[in-house]
Amino acid sequence: MKFVPEEWGDPALKDTHVSNVFIERYMKDAPGEYVKVYLYFLMLYQRGEEGTLEEAAEDLGLTKQEVTHGLAYWDRAGAVKFSLPDPGSMAEKRDCPLEDQQLVEMFSLVERVLGRPLGGTEPMEIVSWLSDYGATPEMVVYAFAYSSKNKHNVNIKYMEAIIRDWTQKGLRHPDQIEEYLAKKDLSNQKHRRIFRALGFLRNPTEAEREMMDYWLEGLGIPMEDILEACGKTTGISNPNLNYINQVLLNRKNQRPQDEKAYFGANGQNALEDAYAALREKGKQGADERKGEVYRKAPRIKILDEEMAGLHRGATRLALEGGSSEKEALMALLKKKKEERAYLMTESGFPPDYTDIRYECALCKDTGKTREGAPCTCQEAVKEHFGI
Repeated sequence: MKFVPEEWGDPALKDTHVSNVFIERYMKDAPGEYVKVYLYFLMLYQRGEEGTLEEAAEDLGLTKQEVTHGLAYWDRAGAVKFSLPDPGSMAEKRDCPLEDQQLVEMFSLVERVLGRPLGGTEPMEIVSWLSDYGATPEMVVYAFAYSSKNKHNVNIKYMEAIIRDWTQKGLRHPDQIEEYLAKKDLSNQKHRRIFRALGFLRNPTEAEREMMDYWLEGLGIPMEDILEACGKTTGISNPNLNYINQVLLNRKNQRPQDEKAYFGANGQNALEDAYAALREKGKQGADERKGEVYRKAPRIKILDEEMAGLHRGATRLALEGGSSEKEALMALLKKKKEERAYLMTESGFPPDYTDIRYECALCKDTGKTREGAPCTCQEAVKEHFGI
């Protein structure tokens, strides 16, 4: 294809010379508006002139913010060096609470998380979160890092929804957000346990989550009691949470506040109920420690989920007789266990930190030894619960 540009007057006076390095290395990944900004200021530089942001915005048909974002983009890319002539040019103070350099630093950190430059309207939309929702630069960077690692979704609209949700909950500092996410993660684990007990394969609705949280936090019902109530739906064609709710409320009304009085009044099932309470206590403790580990080392959560899938696959292959495939799965499982142990140590946790801690290691809080004989801990459990 032959390309012949139109000529306008004396080239020595009016041509702007663009380096081939810019075209080959920088231009292909740059948003179109930012290329316009580069060429405009390159023209002024080669003329020996200095322009203002206002003049550039008017000549290019852009806003002053877009011009400054373009200059910041090329500065971060290493194609130019620039300093702003006026401190309020990146964003008007009534629109954005940050100074220009703070915005440049925030954009730089976000781009480092994304592994690419921000493009198009992304910088403008991020600035709008600061003014519209009162977001802070720290939470913006944290939101991108969190979504990149855990959700694998950094679409700008999805990120806006996260920022809006956090600010509506009054969360603006990473420490507050981490605490909220840890509680949410633990809550989600409990919701999944309840839904598995009911045989549900779908995710719970918001109303169902609120009902389960009410059982666990509002009423303080142990997980073991909830799972037992779920077991009562075996003969029901369409089990639902409203049925479980009624069962739990009835049981809660019948149960004395004093734990010892409750277990002591339940006859032959009292000892079994006591051990069930001990097992649930151990499970809840393990869940809380997992939440702590996952916050500090998100990769460990991914490994746990992958290993759970490998265990299920190995079990299925064992039933089907696929010995060679099972060996390959077990080898992969071993590697993931080794990686998990290494990450636990690197993160400052003992390798068994997330394991369930039983009151009795011999029977694992079942009251029976492996041979089926009564465990030696039974007398201590009876004394503790007043049985």
